[in-house]
Amino acid sequence: MNVTRASVGRQAASVLPVPSRYSPPMIVGVLGLVLASISISWQAASYLLTGGRVKVSLRVGGFGNGAMVTAPPASLTASWWDGLAKQGYKQPIVAVRVANVGRQPVTVARWGLKSGLGMSLYPMADSIGQPLPHRLEVGESETWAVDMAHVDAFIQAVREVVREPQPELAPGSLLDRINSQVSIPKQGIAGVVELADGRAKRSEEIIR
Repeated sequence: MNVTRASVGRQAASVLPVPSRYSPPMIVGVLGLVLASISISWQAASYLLTGGRVKVSLRVGGFGNGAMVTAPPASLTASWWDGLAKQGYKQPIVAVRVANVGRQPVTVARWGLKSGLGMSLYPMADSIGQPLPHRLEVGESETWAVDMAHVDAFIQAVREVVREPQPELAPGSLLDRINSQVSIPKQGIAGVVELADGRAKRSEEIIR
């Protein structure tokens, strides 16, 4: 009889429920949260891939004869500039090129230049290019520019406001002045574009 009782005791012990740290409702809740996060991430990725997207490029060049010629900032040399001037593009400019690389039209609300010190220049009456706001269809691009003299004045104003030490400016042309100023740390100038939906996009290129 003792053996039988022990055997029954072992059988009874074997069917006792094992306590769990995670109840079924909690597991269902965690799975629901994970699925919701995946859904939100997918919707965000789909919006970025299928919505309006722009690529912003900073350019330098010259304006004249009712047209402009621009190139990447690396082209900002005296010899290159002299060549442009001889071809009739005598007004030095800094420009921003905006390309619609997304799958929907976008509207450019305004464009400008942003200093590494945190201040921005948004040309209005002095802007060269299409009137703003301007709609860009899929695959289209447009370029806006401003006289380089205004960029020089902007750099000087930024330095005075933030009380940065004034550099020893290189003598000579306006081009020399721009080069001597933006070569200082934090003085890089980038192009920036604001879209009608509130998004802003900055150029990877900067004038150093």
